[in-house]
Amino acid sequence: MLVSGHDLRKHISLQYTFALRLMDTKGSSHTNGQHPVEETDPAPRQAKSARTAMEFISPTFGKLPFHQMFENMVGYMNEEPDQKYHLIIGTDSLLNEQTCFVTAVIIHRVGHGGRYFYRKMVNRKMDSLRQRIFFETALSLETAGLISVELSRNGHSELPVEIHLDVGENGDTKRVIREVVGMVTGSGYLAVTKPDAYGATKVADKHSK
Repeated sequence: MLVSGHDLRKHISLQYTFALRLMDTKGSSHTNGQHPVEETDPAPRQAKSARTAMEFISPTFGKLPFHQMFENMVGYMNEEPDQKYHLIIGTDSLLNEQTCFVTAVIIHRVGHGGRYFYRKMVNRKMDSLRQRIFFETALSLETAGLISVELSRNGHSELPVEIHLDVGENGDTKRVIREVVGMVTGSGYLAVTKPDAYGATKVADKHSK
């Protein structure tokens, strides 16, 4: 069935809102540095609260609050300012008794490696693959939005931002590609899907186990 552009945008907006509301699920829990997912709000005070609550892990530097993670990322770019950089954000999940979500933040020095950080969250069990994919996308967009605000304040507003999605043309996730890509592009970011979405399928997936 064909839908108009207006209807599609409305549908994407509703799906995004639905995914964000899942972040306030009563079944959320946190242990050993794993944090419950937080619902975002455009109000500056709540955005600041979301940043404060976020804790990332660096394989090199250990646990870092959001502001230290961001400073580390910017410091990495400032070490070699003439290089080209991309910011990559991707989320993957693992389903057990609960659902573990991992969001990876990668600063890629193009052609010369990069540095990454990740955030691990535990939520209630989500049997629905569709629900998990929308939730993963919303988490990546939440993180991208918070980082983008800080980048604009630090002279890096032109840094390319990619959202890597754990969806592809093969398998069950092909049914939701159009919608989650629309969520990402509608938010102003480049959407990357499998097999090129290594931020989600390699980096985040590695730490969801």
